[in-house]
Amino acid sequence: MIMALKYRSFRGDVYYLQSKKTKKGNTTYFASKKKTGAGADMDELPDGYEIYEDPSGKVFVRRELKVLFHDDEIDT
Repeated sequence: MIMALKYRSFRGDVYYLQSKKTKKGNTTYFASKKKTGAGADMDELPDGYEIYEDPSGKVFVRRELKVLFHDDEIDT
């Protein structure tokens, strides 16, 4: 049995990683408070994606951001 990937926001809300097919046939990933359909049983985050929580506590699945400056490039 596959466990759904869960994320708890700082407000205490539980979000589930889900996916669905678009009209063009691509896959889109999103976080929802409700488990719905077959997309609710994803057990890991796809490569190149990250879970992002904004300051208000909403949770999103987004593509990883490019790193503009690496740690060794920053002079402290």
